[in-house]
Amino acid sequence: LFVRIPSGQVLDKPIQLVHVVTEPERLATTRNIIVADDRAQVQIIETFTGLSEAYMSADVTEVFVGRNAEITLYKLQCESEKAYHFGGTYVKQARDARFNHHNFAFGGLLARTDIHSDLDDASECYLNGLYLGVKRQHIDNHTRINHLKPHGISREMYKGVLDGRARGVFQGRVVVADGAMKTDSEMNNRNLLLSNDAEADTKPQLEIYADDVKCAHGVTVGQLDEKSVFYLQSRCIDFETARNMLTFAFANEMVDKVNI
Repeated sequence: LFVRIPSGQVLDKPIQLVHVVTEPERLATTRNIIVADDRAQVQIIETFTGLSEAYMSADVTEVFVGRNAEITLYKLQCESEKAYHFGGTYVKQARDARFNHHNFAFGGLLARTDIHSDLDDASECYLNGLYLGVKRQHIDNHTRINHLKPHGISREMYKGVLDGRARGVFQGRVVVADGAMKTDSEMNNRNLLLSNDAEADTKPQLEIYADDVKCAHGVTVGQLDEKSVFYLQSRCIDFETARNMLTFAFANEMVDKVNI
C-alpha cells in the first residue's frame, strides 16, 4: 500500500491498515510506503491479525517524514498464538521532522519487530512499546535510532509483561554519528516477570562518536513487589485481583501515551 499526505495537509482522523491472514499455513508478505510531505501530519494504525491456525506474516513498512512534518504510527500485533510474525519499520526523517511510534505486541508464537530511524538536523523520534507474553510465546523487539545531524532528540520507552514460559527480548541501539552535536537521547526498558519460568533478555546500546551530547539508558527486570500485594490483600482484595491491579498499573503507562 502507498499512502502519501500532500504538503501542508493535516488529517483529523487516523488511517487504519488492517492485515488479515485468512488461510492456514500460508506466508503473507506485505509492503507499505507512507510519505508525509513538508508540514503534513497524519496518524496511521497498522493492525495484524488472522486465523487461530499456524501461518506466517512478514511485513515491511517504509516511512518518509518531510520537513516540519509529523507521522504517528501505531502497530497492533495480535496474531494467532500459533502464528509467526516478522515486521520491519524503516524511517527517514527530514529536518525538523517528528516521528512517533507505538508498538503493541500481544500475539504470535514467535514475533519480531525491527524499527530503524534516521534523524536529520533537529529531528525528533519517540518510540514506545508494550509487549505481553504468555505460555511459550517469544517476542523480540529490536530498535535502532541513528542521530546523523546535530540537535536531534529521541526518547524510547519499552515495557514487557511476561508470564508462563514466555520470553521477551529487547535490543535498543542509539548511534550518535560524528558531528551530531547537541543530541539528546534517552532509552528505557522495563520488564515484569509474573512467573519463575518467564525470561527477559535486554541489551541497551549507546554508540557515541560526537562531543557535547546528552545520552542515557536504563533497564530493569523484576517481579511484583510482595509488600504491595500484601498491602492490597490487607484491604480485602484477593490475591489474583491484587496481582492484576499491579500488573495493569505497570503496563498502563504505555496505554496512556495513546491519544486516540
